[in-house]
Amino acid sequence: MVLKYKEFIKEGLRDQMKGKSEEDIDEVISSMIYKGRYLVLIPTIDGLKIELTEEGKEVIKEWNFWELFEDVQGNSDYQYHPNLGWDGLGMIDAPGITYGYIMGDDGEWEEIVSKSYIYYFDDYIINSFIDTLSEDGEVIFKRA
Repeated sequence: MVLKYKEFIKEGLRDQMKGKSEEDIDEVISSMIYKGRYLVLIPTIDGLKIELTEEGKEVIKEWNFWELFEDVQGNSDYQYHPNLGWDGLGMIDAPGITYGYIMGDDGEWEEIVSKSYIYYFDDYIINSFIDTLSEDGEVIFKRA
């Protein structure tokens, strides 16, 4: 499943990474796709697809999203933010996921990779992304 997205993602990155070699583009793609114990994160041209693994499907009803996301956050450049506005990452209170940002010593967010992204769940006022993930096995966050 992850492999079918690599070519799709590569097309989206090609314009952003003009002048870079195919190896450089492949390295960026490989670093952005994350398969964890409970979740798989797959960037798309305009968002981030989050899928439950088989083990994730077993525990999602019992655990909160922080617990599902823990191995992702500990082993990648992705970070979960329950409220982007509270964290100073946007003007909306939507839940979000960042790729390639860390909190600097001065309290400001800093980019740590060449391509950093902010993803958000735009339907947060009406629906819970956790309910969508639980019911459908996947959810899409839009790229800001």
